Amino acid sequence: MGDPKTTVSLLKIGTILNPEAFQVRLSLGANKPTHHHIGEYLVSKKQLLPITLLVLALTACSSASTETPKTFSDPFAYCAAVGQIDVPDARYTGPKMSDALFKDYLTAARLDANMDYPDQFKEMTVWRCMESKVYACNFGANIPCDSKANADKTPTQAVTDYCKSNPDVDFIPMAVTGHNVIYSWSCKSGAPELGDPIDTVDAAGYQSSFWVALQPGQ
Repeated sequence: MGDPKTTVSLLKIGTILNPEAFQVRLSLGANKPTHHHIGEYLVSKKQLLPITLLVLALTACSSASTETPKTFSDPFAYCAAVGQIDVPDARYTGPKMSDALFKDYLTAARLDANMDYPDQFKEMTVWRCMESKVYACNFGANIPCDSKANADKTPTQAVTDYCKSNPDVDFIPMAVTGHNVIYSWSCKSGAPELGDPIDTVDAAGYQSSFWVALQPGQ
């Protein structure tokens, strides 16, 4: 009568999240299972498949959770693997700015790579990953490397206030607009007026002119 029964013994149910704690005993066709096994249950063949899938899923999760994340000490290998990230995470284990990477930046920025630069200049140079490549930027004078580009076409309150005090000017200083804007602004008859683009936005949302793509050992 009905489906043949299968005896499944699950030991240490309290540690079900650890697949290694499972002991599964299958006794196909056993209509009279013994009951001295801990936590013994009777299931039909139709019920066996979901249980099997559950065990396999828990085993996969346990294996994934114990895997050590791959790390990189080379920025170029790191970016090739990561693809895009604004700030290197724990997977990068190398120096913040190595001498070699700094020289690559100087070359890409068309600066003299053989010149001695102050340590502060090197310390103010940062890098990130975009499109699996290394991009670098130096904060320098009024260059907000860590700020995303402002592509807003609506004037800020600071811009509006500036135009009230300066009704007709051809260019509103970036000290007022912010150095991350990609449009120029002017004042006409006391009102802000949007000008032409002065920069573009890259794939990660930063101003393109601030960042340069690096090549190893340029």
